Amino acid sequence: MIYGGDRIAVTVSERNIVRTIGSCCRRSVRSGVDVVNIKGGVFIMATIKDFWEDERTGKIYAVESTTFGEIIRAAGPFEKHGLKDLEDYDYKPAIVDWLKRAIQEKRLRRMVN
Repeated sequence: MIYGGDRIAVTVSERNIVRTIGSCCRRSVRSGVDVVNIKGGVFIMATIKDFWEDERTGKIYAVESTTFGEIIRAAGPFEKHGLKDLEDYDYKPAIVDWLKRAIQEKRLRRMVN
């Protein structure tokens, strides 16, 4: 959605949204929402954060994805004991490609709280 006075629904490809976030994003840590300025309007993209466990090693990854299920950032690996709140990790795109492959290979499973 673009907000600027009246609400106007627009279709924007997810790839363009993620590319835009890298350059002009303000982060609302409490709500887990990225706020992006796009041509005078504001696009709000909600993200979801979950822990995923590597079934082979037992290591844990904090994963941030869009509401469409596209992984955009992650942190880890971490030990199972001593995990912090999901909002306390420094999410980066460095291991995203590896995580996507591991999920396709069914090596990782989402942890249920």
